[in-house]
Amino acid sequence: MKTERILRLLVCLSALALVPAWGAVAEKKEAEAKAGDEELDAVIRVDKIPVPPLLITRGKDSDNYLYVIGRIGGRGQEQKIKSFAVKEVLYSDRDPDYSAAIEKRDEGRYTLAAFHFAKALEAMKDQKWAAEYCNYGIGNALYENGFFNGYKGRSGKEYSPPATYFQAALAANPKTRFLVDILVKLPICLGEQGKLDEAEAKLKESEKALKAYRDETIKIDSGYAELADKATAQLAIADARLAERKALGGKMPWDDVKERWTNARFKCAKFPEAYADAVDGMLRVLVEMKKFNEAKAEADSVISKYKTEGNPSQLPLLPGAWTVLGKANYAQGVEMENRNAKIQAFTAFAEARWAFLNVIAQFFDNDDYVVQANFFAGLCYDKLRDLEPDASEKAVRHWQFIVQNFPKSEFKERAEKELARVGANATAPKPAEPAPKAEPKAEPKAEPKAEPKVPAKKK
Repeated sequence: MKTERILRLLVCLSALALVPAWGAVAEKKEAEAKAGDEELDAVIRVDKIPVPPLLITRGKDSDNYLYVIGRIGGRGQEQKIKSFAVKEVLYSDRDPDYSAAIEKRDEGRYTLAAFHFAKALEAMKDQKWAAEYCNYGIGNALYENGFFNGYKGRSGKEYSPPATYFQAALAANPKTRFLVDILVKLPICLGEQGKLDEAEAKLKESEKALKAYRDETIKIDSGYAELADKATAQLAIADARLAERKALGGKMPWDDVKERWTNARFKCAKFPEAYADAVDGMLRVLVEMKKFNEAKAEADSVISKYKTEGNPSQLPLLPGAWTVLGKANYAQGVEMENRNAKIQAFTAFAEARWAFLNVIAQFFDNDDYVVQANFFAGLCYDKLRDLEPDASEKAVRHWQFIVQNFPKSEFKERAEKELARVGANATAPKPAEPAPKAEPKAEPKAEPKAEPKVPAKKK
């Protein structure tokens, strides 16, 4: 009996000793449950490598051009993602309008994206990250749509020029993850606004800031240097474009502009899209300088090189090369026409038309080039109206195609003027002819095969 009492006492004491342990387990489970219920932030990498849900401290110290830093699951191990590898940061406390803005941006519906970013900014004005992210989003949406002087939406909301929003994003976080992109786009925006001196000053400021960024980040990872090198190439293009605008206004010699485009082409050599812009600029300047044969030789070289090598990296160069080939021939045709050299003029206009129709047939999804090609193809047909019975009708169809399909293009107004000049309506029963039926003697008999698609050029 005594032994039984002792055993009962020992069991009770053991049970009491386990109470604290059970309490600790319960507290741990409760903490884990809370961590699991807590809304976490999402980071999407450029290379699509999955990143576990994080809790990022709100503030520039944890989200800047160096790193995005958060704790896995909110309380776990610290995760540091280098900013050059980050495509998107989606904060858990974002407003629904911010999510809608991202969706519209990714769909290429930039005016709607700007609208939702603006609404999100108003709704989240007390959140630390909102001013930086939303202002950048608005500015970038307006930039992508080419609204450099601002925009008034259908709802009546008025937007300032994108430069204003980029500067607001920088003010919210001087070390913003969007810094490199803003450094490139700010001088471009100011230049497009016609503020050439201010744009040139901003460009020099951006070059200095970009160098400082490169010097600081290269110690961490070469990926930052790649980003900086690409931005340097884009700034060289911006510099050449500013020079071109000055030359068009009679404020700079064209030889200086050509030199800047040469510099840009050198700096852009390892970035195909930027290199295509630089080649476009060089060819365009040669036409402006009336060095038509040199422009044609450069364009022919690009086209022939692709036909010989078939290198996909050269694809972005083709629509610009064909376009400049057409413009150079057209300009030569006008010169010969003015000298009353009609036969030579007709040949030049036919060769120009061939080039423009190649753009329409081969690069039909590249709007910037297609609209130009339709306009100039119309001019070429109009010049050949005395030789070809249906040329006038075809010219009208090309201009009508622009009016109906490119209402926001600068060529719409020019096309309307040409239609008014020839006494035609702005509506057409059928679209413009997609490919040439006859070619100049210098070209092959058969219509060339369409090249692979080239992504639409961005502004």
